[in-house]
Amino acid sequence: MNRQLSSAEINYVFYHLEIYYDGFANIRKYFIFQRLKSRINENKIIFYLSDKTLDCKSVKYIDNIPILYPLYDEPRIFTWDGNNLNFNDDLLKSSFYLLSGYQETKSEVQRDNWDRFPYKESIQKRLDITTIPVVNYYFKWIIDGINFFLFHNNLNLIKMKECFKFTFFLSHDVDRISYYNHHIFKAKLKKLYAKKNLSGLMALWKYSLQYLSLKRHKDPYWNFNTLINIEKSRNCHSSYFFLNRDVKHLDSYYKFSDLHICNLILQLKDEGMEIGLHGSVNSYLNKDLLSKHKQSLESVIGESCHGIRQHRLIYKHPETALYHEETKFTYDTSLGFSENVGFRNGFCRPFKPFNHIEQQIINIWEIPLMVMDGTLFNYQKLDYMNAEKLLSNMLSEVIKFNGIFSMLWHNNFLNEIEYPGIESFYIKTIDKILSLSPLVQTGIEIIRNIPIAE
Repeated sequence: MNRQLSSAEINYVFYHLEIYYDGFANIRKYFIFQRLKSRINENKIIFYLSDKTLDCKSVKYIDNIPILYPLYDEPRIFTWDGNNLNFNDDLLKSSFYLLSGYQETKSEVQRDNWDRFPYKESIQKRLDITTIPVVNYYFKWIIDGINFFLFHNNLNLIKMKECFKFTFFLSHDVDRISYYNHHIFKAKLKKLYAKKNLSGLMALWKYSLQYLSLKRHKDPYWNFNTLINIEKSRNCHSSYFFLNRDVKHLDSYYKFSDLHICNLILQLKDEGMEIGLHGSVNSYLNKDLLSKHKQSLESVIGESCHGIRQHRLIYKHPETALYHEETKFTYDTSLGFSENVGFRNGFCRPFKPFNHIEQQIINIWEIPLMVMDGTLFNYQKLDYMNAEKLLSNMLSEVIKFNGIFSMLWHNNFLNEIEYPGIESFYIKTIDKILSLSPLVQTGIEIIRNIPIAE
């Protein structure tokens, strides 16, 4: 971005500050925007705007937080000349770059085999800031500067709205419901036979014995009562995202209309769980398919489906967000990196994406996805001790900003056959989070808690 922010882009950042801070809209009359420092004999808050391109080598750090668009060597966030409050770097452009998803729209980005924006292409990877909600720090600095100005002018300070508390958002994607499945058996057979090695053949033999003795086993993927009991015993509830059968072997092997799925969905609904849509692999660029699956799910739950998460986190900005808006979802929760836990948009609160072509806000809420089971143990290949340490560090960051700690745990990732000790780790993680006294809310409850989210 080798230009200054447009007025629409500046207003996009301010829109989110107005959501979270009481009184912010009332002090915008004091703002001035300009490129270079100059003496102004007014009582103003001055934002200096950068027209430079992002350069990792020129990034400036204050308190170990990178400012993506620095302007001056001044080591302070803001300075006060007795008359004006000056922000010394372009915090607005730095915020916009991350929050709006601008980095995902660049033509030179090499998307992965699933057409996803990959972690390796992100500024978070290059600066090693994935587990830091950088935009929340920028917002805090902006508010700190504004309050300094207000204090010296005997005006009321602004603060975060009281309705925003540290919140735990637990969700489950229902991709696979049967470990002993003939589709999976054939896929494993084909894959392991191609390798033709001893370990592969032994794994296939072990699975074959389990599969053939299916009637004597409780299927470890059909563990919904376990999930429900874990949550109910802790006065906790969550959101479940169901995936309709579509592309063979890539989506689910069930339909929403299947009797056992209907009964499961209604059971979860009766237990106070939220039911959302898990968008199939082709739906991220297919409005008609999204609408079809949404209507099918709504016919089962008997009410509107508010939330969506795209399967395999396949998401293209801004197209997917626009299709979510057009199909009248209230929120999406796909925006996390598959390969690394953390903050894909540098923010730990709900936000709205931005249409960079039309220069306007897209009317769909994003609840950031921060932690996914497969990311921890399949992509990052962490052991339980290091996973626990990483999650504790992220929790401390979220708590600083009364943010939302969002965690996705698949029902099929609670399988002791594949992941020995995983249920104990899951329960320990839930208990650790709950010990910090968060609000526990479903996705739609979180959005309804936002004062202007009409």
